[in-house]
Amino acid sequence: MGKTITGKILSSHSGKKVCESDIALAGVYLLMGHDWNAPLTIQVMKNMGAEKVFDPRKILLVMDHGVPSPNEKIGAMQAKTEAFARSQGIRFCPPGEGICHQLLPQEGHVRHGMVVVGSDSHTTTYGALNALSMGVGSTDLAAALASGKLWFKVPSTVKGERSLWRMEGAIPASLASPGGSQSRRSVQQKWKRSSFSILRRSSGRRRVSSSGK
Repeated sequence: MGKTITGKILSSHSGKKVCESDIALAGVYLLMGHDWNAPLTIQVMKNMGAEKVFDPRKILLVMDHGVPSPNEKIGAMQAKTEAFARSQGIRFCPPGEGICHQLLPQEGHVRHGMVVVGSDSHTTTYGALNALSMGVGSTDLAAALASGKLWFKVPSTVKGERSLWRMEGAIPASLASPGGSQSRRSVQQKWKRSSFSILRRSSGRRRVSSSGK
């Protein structure tokens, strides 16, 4: 059975062939954090005993969730993140530079075949560029900042197929006009509906189908 793009990317970045449900220790090519949880990630990384990030060129810290800063607490969090970025040589995007999920793709940081993780659930949108991207928590992001790697479980794939109703023959103009109810009742229409099916790719193949009448 052929692999999906997810399986191909994880195989490439883990250095071994992986299949559905396998656990892969894969290298992460790009990491992103933002102002609401970067400070916690920084603290967790320090608690792990790590003093340096694995590669500052592959990390971006974007200030975009609290812009302009609504209170002193958020301002302090942004300042702490900026100080960490400068000490580590990490690219820091200050408030007003843009939204993280726009900046990364439009500046060319995200490319096909990459493994990307970010501290935001919308990180998955980079899949539109054929990258394997996902949101992670502060602890996972801290581990990736320090080591450049994370554990991933190769997901299963579900394929859904569905066709629409269609009517055979021409539609009389009276059907679309006001007061055409009599015409609607008198016109015989023939409808067709094809089957709906779900094919689940797993260790044991299952196919469930039902046909409309």
